[in-house]
Amino acid sequence: MNYQVQYMPRVIAAIDDQVNWLRTQGASDDRIAGWLTDLFDLTDSLYHSPRRHPVAELESAELGIEIHRVVFGDYIIYYHVDELRRVVEVLHFRHAAREAGGLMVDDE
Repeated sequence: MNYQVQYMPRVIAAIDDQVNWLRTQGASDDRIAGWLTDLFDLTDSLYHSPRRHPVAELESAELGIEIHRVVFGDYIIYYHVDELRRVVEVLHFRHAAREAGGLMVDDE
C-alpha cells in the first residue's frame, strides 16, 4: 500500500533558500533544475516503502516519535511515517555540515 508524501512549509522554505544560495554561487539553471529533480525524485519515492531508510535515533528520542533520515548528497532529510493516515511527513531538510537542531513536528 502506498503513502501520500507531504512537505512541511519549513522544508519548502529550506529548499528555496538552498536554490537561492546555488544561484549566488553561479550554478546554472540546468544544474539547479537537475538538483531539484533528483531531490524530489528521492523524497517523492518515499510513497513506497518509506521505512527503508534508517531511524534517526537521537531525533526520534527527542521528539518521542519515530523519525527516519535519508541522505541526499551533502544534505539530510528527516521524515515521519504516519501509519494511521498513510502519510509520510517530510519534516526537515538541512546541509549535513550545519549544526543539528530545529527539528520540529508542527509548523507554527
